[in-house]
Amino acid sequence: MRLAQENLVLAAHGKDGLSTLVLRLPDFYGPGIERSLLNGVFEAAANGKRAQVIGPVDVPHEFIYLPDIGPVVEQLTRTPEAYGRWWHLAGAGTITQREVARQAYALAGRQPKLMVAGKTCCASSACSIR
Repeated sequence: MRLAQENLVLAAHGKDGLSTLVLRLPDFYGPGIERSLLNGVFEAAANGKRAQVIGPVDVPHEFIYLPDIGPVVEQLTRTPEAYGRWWHLAGAGTITQREVARQAYALAGRQPKLMVAGKTCCASSACSIR
């Protein structure tokens, strides 16, 4: 479905004075983003609770911090050659949800705990990070 939408956007480029482009992003997180894979981890770490995450938690994944996206969008919109194309913005590299949780809880001075939905990291659905 996303590809079909992107194709429509790019097919409209140059028609009726439209200039279009597509920017693909990894999963993002940051201020005001409540529906991300990581939001629950940060809130739980800050509040000393168990984080509810969607598994698998040990598969490397790419994330990007929302405020880092703005300057890229601004640069693309100011570059005429950027239009009519797909762009992919990478994050800083891959990391597992477990490692993000470990770091977030460590910064909060807490021992991390996860409740994993989906493909679990342990034999049970409640998993303590080691």
